[in-house]
Amino acid sequence: MSGKVNIKLAELKQECLARGLEVKGNKQDLINRLQAYLDEHGG
Repeated sequence: MSGKVNIKLAELKQECLARGLEVKGNKQDLINRLQAYLDEHGG
């Protein structure tokens, strides 16, 4: 997910919740958290 990501904060939170991830932080925090999860779990 490098570069600008065209996804809303609410959608990011929903994706994080679906994977059991924290939803604290700003948009970039959530992007980083979700990317790390996807890298680790092959998403």
